[in-house]
Amino acid sequence: MARLTFREIERRFFDFLAATVVDHKPVTRWRGSGGEVELPFFSAARPDEVLAFEVHLSLPRLGGARWLLRLDITGNGLLRVDGELFQAVDEQHRLAVLEPGERRVALEATPRRLFGENPWSFAFVGSSLSAVLWDEFHLALSLLDLLQLAKGRSDLLEALSRAAEEVELTPSVTQVYAAHTILYGHFAPESTPEYRGPRWDFAYTASVYGPRVLAGFAADIPGPSVEEVVETARRVREKLPTGAAAGKVYLFGHAHSDNAWLWPFSETRRKVVRTFATVVRLAKMGYRFTYVQSGAQNYKWLEEAEPALFEEVK
Repeated sequence: MARLTFREIERRFFDFLAATVVDHKPVTRWRGSGGEVELPFFSAARPDEVLAFEVHLSLPRLGGARWLLRLDITGNGLLRVDGELFQAVDEQHRLAVLEPGERRVALEATPRRLFGENPWSFAFVGSSLSAVLWDEFHLALSLLDLLQLAKGRSDLLEALSRAAEEVELTPSVTQVYAAHTILYGHFAPESTPEYRGPRWDFAYTASVYGPRVLAGFAADIPGPSVEEVVETARRVREKLPTGAAAGKVYLFGHAHSDNAWLWPFSETRRKVVRTFATVVRLAKMGYRFTYVQSGAQNYKWLEEAEPALFEEVK
């Protein structure tokens, strides 16, 4: 029988997740076509109007940590890093993984949303950088996913309880705020199929105390050291069940690149570039998958718009 309750396990895993954040930087100033822009930014915009933003980022190398850039916009966007196509930015793609160093980041965005909604306005709600211990961050996310599956599995809940007993970490307010922002955004928590919703206490700490601490109006508490987090991850893994895999899990995605549906050709042409850029980025990150695109017109549009990306796709 599990020694910890479901909520106790959940709280420890959320603390573990937050503790994997080793640095956090709000990115509130960008350069727009009309000069410096301070976020949050709101503007009236025509459906096909392209709004351009650019920023220079200094990302120090922090051991094995990787930098996550969170971008919250109301429309669709294309991200370029150091002049090269990087990935899409939209409701399902809010995070970009950046390498350490001096980075020039550019965002090209339009107000039209995923299914052709055209509000004639655009908002760049917020952006921030967080450095996370990559392996430990993914372990924490996986544990939270497993916990949702354990609601009807007493054996799985018991195993997760044993693992959670190894988590004795108290993250700082900044770490809680950063983790909450990575997953759920800069203002009201977003509904997303990828992550379960935040705990109430987790969200409360992030929203009420996070901005005050970041602004210097309140003192933070010390978070755990990197060594403590890495050691905790090692102990957690030791408590998880081992053995042969019980089966295979097949994952399917959908790019929704319709040539004629709820948006004009102008948006489809941009969407084709965004989709292929994202797929190529995922492949470069080492993910193994098969992407199928059967529309010859889309390849032609890609070749015309971004010849270098077209060559990578070939």
